[in-house]
Amino acid sequence: MTIAVQDFVRHPVIEDVDIDELREVTEELREAVEWLECEVERLEQTPEERAASDRSLAEAIARIHASYRRPPS
Repeated sequence: MTIAVQDFVRHPVIEDVDIDELREVTEELREAVEWLECEVERLEQTPEERAASDRSLAEAIARIHASYRRPPS
């Protein structure tokens, strides 16, 4: 992804740019940066903190799955 961004910056596109497509790419880049920031935070955690985080995530996923299995009210 970094290489593609650098290539885009070095070789600007002469043709018209679709602003909606540019917004979509920008949003995807923001999401990727957020994900990377979370991964860095996770790497900085102690093994105990990571295990607790994993348990919390597993419990949240289990609750979500359980809520989808319930019959409609």
